[in-house]
Amino acid sequence: MAKKYIVGTNTEVGEGTHISRGTVIGDDVKIGRNVKIGKYCIIGDDVTILGDVTLGNNVILSSGVTVYPYATLENKVKVCKRSSIGEHSVIGKCAHVGPDSQIYSYVILENHAHIGRACSIGQHATVGQEATVSDCVMLGSYVKVDDGDFIPHSTHIPSIPQARSDHAPEQYIETIIYKTHND
Repeated sequence: MAKKYIVGTNTEVGEGTHISRGTVIGDDVKIGRNVKIGKYCIIGDDVTILGDVTLGNNVILSSGVTVYPYATLENKVKVCKRSSIGEHSVIGKCAHVGPDSQIYSYVILENHAHIGRACSIGQHATVGQEATVSDCVMLGSYVKVDDGDFIPHSTHIPSIPQARSDHAPEQYIETIIYKTHND
């Protein structure tokens, strides 16, 4: 039976990995153990996907992307060149991560979230549905961007200390969370 996917030269695929039909994998790609790759994905050259990652259908990983263990990228996600997705992160359907951006561990990008170029999204941060984070933005750990919010270019939102994130005074939280929509 012929393979129903294409794999480039010098590509390594780990044991227990499943690649679905219609997927195209570039040259010099490293795919770890127990990775699940959905239908019709495009994986560019020099991509690294570490173990136990799940890619939905029609996912695009451009050249130089790294996806760390236990990350999940749902259907129609696009991750642009030289970006990284941290371990245990969940990237919702139709989300976009711009080039040279770092998504750290345990981040949630909800459906249709858009991350611009050269952004840094801290651990345990959440970017809501249809929210836009413009280019060169730094979101600290535990920051939550609400559904539909827009974070302007070069904004820096510091981390919310974990010990205080659930019990911080209202005024402390308001100085950390950047609101851009009218309530």
